Amino acid sequence: MRSVQKAELSDRKIKAVAFVVNSPGGSPAYSSLMGDRICQFAKIRNVPFYTFAEDYAASGGYWLLCMGDEVYGHDASLIGSIGVISAASAYK
Repeated sequence: MRSVQKAELSDRKIKAVAFVVNSPGGSPAYSSLMGDRICQFAKIRNVPFYTFAEDYAASGGYWLLCMGDEVYGHDASLIGSIGVISAASAYK
């Protein structure tokens, strides 16, 4: 996020936002907040937002990946999410 904030203040010649995702998961809330900030930056600058999957883009990483205007992944990348949140208690 610091790179986005730095770019907001300095570079006026940005032609696109490129975001590389390599995450086996993470918080949906934080992923949404981070993605919204990056999308907002791209919209203000009127530039496309490209996302790229490396090894993994699962759960929160998948959420971020899907926010791109164009999404790219390698044939061997593991991309997706099963969307499971589980909480359990054991009573005896």
